[in-house]
Amino acid sequence: MNKMDLNKTVENTVNDLKKTIEKISDEFDEKFPKEAVDRTVSNLKEKASDFVEHADVQKTLQYIKQNASKAMEQAKDTFDDFTDNPQVQKVLDQAQEHISGAKEMVKDFINKGGKE
Repeated sequence: MNKMDLNKTVENTVNDLKKTIEKISDEFDEKFPKEAVDRTVSNLKEKASDFVEHADVQKTLQYIKQNASKAMEQAKDTFDDFTDNPQVQKVLDQAQEHISGAKEMVKDFINKGGKE
């Protein structure tokens, strides 16, 4: 196939696609007139707005916001209490000592070539 034939084939394919798109668009417009689609979209927007602005929905959203804030504050306070607890600090210090000791044991083992 030469270049001219290829160009003509591509041009024909593009024209066929345009015709098919126009046909589908016309069929869609027949089944779903623009005014009906616009009216449906408008109604949906109005219903969504009514829903969001409804007093009960607003109360629920406010309740969720307040309780989420309280829960976060409570979790932060609990975490702060936990980390400030001297007993917790003591256990963490002991754990650090054991980790340091274990590191030394591994280091010594490696330095001896894996022999005890």
